[in-house]
Amino acid sequence: MEEIRSTSFPSAMRGYDREAVDSYVERVNRLIAELEISRSPESAVKHAVAQVSEETRGILERAHETAEEITARSRAKADDRIQQAEREAAEIREGAEARVHELDADAEAIWAERLRLILAHVAHFGRSRSFCYAKSSADLHGEWESFNYHSEQIQLALAMV
Repeated sequence: MEEIRSTSFPSAMRGYDREAVDSYVERVNRLIAELEISRSPESAVKHAVAQVSEETRGILERAHETAEEITARSRAKADDRIQQAEREAAEIREGAEARVHELDADAEAIWAERLRLILAHVAHFGRSRSFCYAKSSADLHGEWESFNYHSEQIQLALAMV
């Protein structure tokens, strides 16, 4: 039987049509397989298992190829998303750093203005103190208490600097 199944024909210039011969050999092989199946249940089971194995192998190969394609597409999408996220993170970081520099400059300006105001008050109360000596003793006492109060406030403010 195996001889019949594995028969091949040499090629010739003016011989038979190769496709017709191949088609005939395929039909004969199928017929032999069917005859063997009908002859014994064991060979029928073997044939069915072989056919299912071939089909299963084809299905598994296609599933594997499909899984590889899906994985490749998913990796490409993930890489794109990572790059996008990295770009967005860099933009956010740059914006935050610029804002921190702005806030630092504003804080320095506020502290400079605060110090200027404190020094202006100190100068004002220094002039007030000189003026107080020229006033009467009753007025002097009230001015002196006010000066002491403001002086303490200034010292507290300076201590906080």
